[in-house]
Amino acid sequence: MLDRRTVLAGTAAALLLPTVAPSVAWADAKRQSLVDQSLSTARKVLSGKDYPDTLKLMPKARAVLIIPELVQGGFIIGAAGGRGVLLTRTAPGDWSYPAFYGMGSGSVGLQVGGKVSEIVFIILTDKGLQAILEH
Repeated sequence: MLDRRTVLAGTAAALLLPTVAPSVAWADAKRQSLVDQSLSTARKVLSGKDYPDTLKLMPKARAVLIIPELVQGGFIIGAAGGRGVLLTRTAPGDWSYPAFYGMGSGSVGLQVGGKVSEIVFIILTDKGLQAILEH
């Protein structure tokens, strides 16, 4: 015969599982969307049309941080923020799986307006990569 704790634990698990599973799936879908957006941004930047030197730097890159949508805005007090992916070089020609990063800043001063930007940081040194990993 089942005791009361077992029944309560089973009931709680049955009730919570439908709420936990979709949130995990939603988080995975959100991460995949960020990876897809980052890939699109990288393709634009690495196409060489607007940024011809970028392609020359990639073989030397230790890591790449891609922020596909950096939103900036302000009225006297400003803020900027975005999420992106960091890829590190694991071996010549190979890259790590994406690590997810957020970035943000604030400012005070004469400012009005807003904008959205795409940013690709090409990190060329181990010291530069360490600075990102530590902050």
